[in-house]
Amino acid sequence: MLDADMILTALGAGATAGMTTTGAHMITDAYAELKSVIRRKLTAGGQPDDIIDGVVETARARQVLNDAGIPSDPEVIAAYRQVVALLEESTTFTVINSETVNGAAGTFKAPVTIHNAPPVGQEAADPR
Repeated sequence: MLDADMILTALGAGATAGMTTTGAHMITDAYAELKSVIRRKLTAGGQPDDIIDGVVETARARQVLNDAGIPSDPEVIAAYRQVVALLEESTTFTVINSETVNGAAGTFKAPVTIHNAPPVGQEAADPR
C-alpha cells in the first residue's frame, strides 16, 4: 500500500523528470494520468483538488489524500507504479568496483554501501 508522502513525491518527481529525461513524453504521459486519476477521485469524493498542483502545504495535501482514501485506491496505485517504473528506467546508474577506496568525491544517489573491512581472506593491516 502507498502512503500520502509517496504519492506527493511521485507527483513532484514526475513534474520535474518529464522536463529532463530522454523518455520525457512517456513520463509526462504517466504523470498526467496519475494526476488525472487523483483529481477524479478527489472531486468525486467532494475533496479539493488544488493539492495536485503543489500549491498547498504538505501537511494539508497529506490529510486530503488520506481522507479521500487515495493511498489505498487500486487505480491510483497502478498509476503511481507506472510513474515510478518509468522514472527508474530513465535513471542512469554507474557501478564502480574497486579493492581500495582511499577517498570519495562526487554525487552519490543510492544505494551506496561502504564497508571499512579488509577483503575476504585477508587480515587488516596494523594501523600503527
